[in-house]
Amino acid sequence: MTTASNVQCTKCVKNTGIATCDGCLAKLCRRCFNDHRQELSEELDNVVYQHDILKQELETPNKNDSHQLLKQIDEWKKDSIDKINQLAEQCRTDVVKLLNKNKDGLIERFRKISNRVRKGRDDEDYVERDLSKWMADLKELKDELIRPSNFRIEEDKQQSPWIQKISVHQDIDNSSSLVEQIKSIAKQIQIPSQPKEKFDPVKGNATVQENGSVAVNSAQQNYSEIRELNLYTPGVHRIKIKIEKMLNNYWIFFGIVSSYQSMGGMPFGLKSSYGWAGNGKQMILNGASVDGGTTGYDGDIKENDIVELIINCDQSKIQLCNERSGKQYEIDIDKNICKFPWQLHLNFLQPNDRVRILP
Repeated sequence: MTTASNVQCTKCVKNTGIATCDGCLAKLCRRCFNDHRQELSEELDNVVYQHDILKQELETPNKNDSHQLLKQIDEWKKDSIDKINQLAEQCRTDVVKLLNKNKDGLIERFRKISNRVRKGRDDEDYVERDLSKWMADLKELKDELIRPSNFRIEEDKQQSPWIQKISVHQDIDNSSSLVEQIKSIAKQIQIPSQPKEKFDPVKGNATVQENGSVAVNSAQQNYSEIRELNLYTPGVHRIKIKIEKMLNNYWIFFGIVSSYQSMGGMPFGLKSSYGWAGNGKQMILNGASVDGGTTGYDGDIKENDIVELIINCDQSKIQLCNERSGKQYEIDIDKNICKFPWQLHLNFLQPNDRVRILP
């Protein structure tokens, strides 16, 4: 029993509280104190149990594949690869289509050349001009074959800089490498080598003599145009000419013209005409007469001179070299105006003027 001066047990409220719990500060009798300690012991056991469970989970290796974020990353990876594969396949398809289109175009052009050559051979209906034209056409086609492809991959700068979308584009002046296909057709044909230089044809009253080696103006003063048989396309070509007759050392024109340009008798007005006229410092550029003195041309060309015309198709220029004086003159050619293939282009004015192509 308790007295008025004793503190009751806070749990049973019957007996005197003789002990105080340092944790909850409750006054407990002996029996209730022992029960309280037993309850605390059971709570500790539960804490230890939860501790052990957590310890086991922490020590267990992660199951990465089951993590939601990793699943999202895997899905993104798969979607990205699928999109890249689809775009790559589309680009491959585009490239194949472009290559096939170019292949068909070049083979068709070659077949046309082949047909013309076969027909000329079978009918025995060809002259030097035909041979030169066929050689020029084949040379042009061959240059397209060995020229690197101008297809390119163009990145879409609007897309992410990490993985950028790509697409296939084609530049102007397309070509493709079709050497094997062309070779298989070319084996069926034998094309003669480029013939030696000969004058032909003529516009005006000039004449061609000695099997095309000599060109002579008529006995009257008049403009006459003489072209050389061969057609020139990429490469460097040299033609030596001796001026056997040049009345008063006055005027003969040496130059080139596009083979597509119709003959006109005079170099003036032929838009693709380029060259030099001796004497008088006269030059013809784009068919227009200009003062050669502004470019260093002094008109020092005389009778009995041997001049060499260098037709440099690779660098789009022509040069005139005079063996007597050692002087050399040069003109840059606009290929957009004077289109390949080019021809040697001479003009007479004075009566009986005469030139000879040297071997």
